[in-house]
Amino acid sequence: MSRIDGASKQQLELEASIHSARKDKRWVEASVDLERWLALSKAIYLAETAELATSVAPSSGLVGKFFTAKPARPASFSADDEELRKLVPKVQKVVEKAHPSERVLFVAFVNKHNAHGKVQARLLVVTGAALYNFDHGGAKLKRRIALAAVGSVSAHDSTGQFVLHVPSEYDYHFSAPSHGYAVSQESAIAATPLAGVIEALQQAYATTMGGSAESPNFLAVRNITSESDLTRHVQKKGQSTVDGVRWTAQNTQMDDDSETD
Repeated sequence: MSRIDGASKQQLELEASIHSARKDKRWVEASVDLERWLALSKAIYLAETAELATSVAPSSGLVGKFFTAKPARPASFSADDEELRKLVPKVQKVVEKAHPSERVLFVAFVNKHNAHGKVQARLLVVTGAALYNFDHGGAKLKRRIALAAVGSVSAHDSTGQFVLHVPSEYDYHFSAPSHGYAVSQESAIAATPLAGVIEALQQAYATTMGGSAESPNFLAVRNITSESDLTRHVQKKGQSTVDGVRWTAQNTQMDDDSETD
């Protein structure tokens, strides 16, 4: 068994441990095991990259780039592109009120899945420092999440579902129905809507977190293929822990996103 195979086995054992701890409401143990999983996954990714000597990311587990093959942006916008483009100045004004230096880099229509099985239309906005969850029309800001607070992402390619893991707060469970719109006209459209969102998150995260070629700071993305519904991978409100201290919604920087709204 190679070092990578051995580490992958440890990775699976840690995943089982995390699920078991969350099921039994042992939140501190779950948080500790999640940190171990992230460190191990990063080591696996770097080892695989060195072995392959290529920029193509592995097809499963932790990936630095979710997809690499992307067709060029078409000459004309789609209906979603045009609608999203018109929303950029609107959400930019909202962002600037509290954070004048932030600029909107990417916007996408997403569906938010809450704990009660309800699906709500939302607008996901990515800036150089944070993620913003707006209502579908961009009129009401629901929540701001600093990019530095995002621990990892779990995703399922076929369904387009993905979970933003925010260890110090609580997770978001989304699905991507459209590719989204990158403010830079030089950006290419990704192969799938999910890939477009992941690509935007990766680019913003890498810029914000810095790093170097020898020690890159990439957003941990786990490609889940065993189950299409990612509900059980979601850390809900009131379940997060930081240094052994339980966090609640009152600890978050902004939270106006009721599970039943």
